[in-house]
Amino acid sequence: MVIQHAEHGVVSFWRYPQGAVVTSCLLVAAEAVVLWLIMCRSRTPRLWRRSLICVMLTVPAALIAMMLLMHAPPHFGYHAIWLANVAALSLATFLLTGIARLCLWVGGRSRP
Repeated sequence: MVIQHAEHGVVSFWRYPQGAVVTSCLLVAAEAVVLWLIMCRSRTPRLWRRSLICVMLTVPAALIAMMLLMHAPPHFGYHAIWLANVAALSLATFLLTGIARLCLWVGGRSRP
């Protein structure tokens, strides 16, 4: 697709369809909103439970995105990197808060 601006005489060469790039950006924004709602606005009081929900959502999505990454355009690659980072951070949060909660529970100071 070649777009020529009449005012400036600048020719822009689009390598990827704008619709796919916009859709990818909207998908990342929607995922960010869903994860924010789970982590910040959830009714679940324990952080390890909320991060477990995020792990259950993001790890399979990241694995599927990485399997489809071989011949995908770069905007899909950025989405896969986003998913992998979110999955890693939510997994780390789950492990750290889960271990802390388990230590408190074993020590008899808290319920699981």
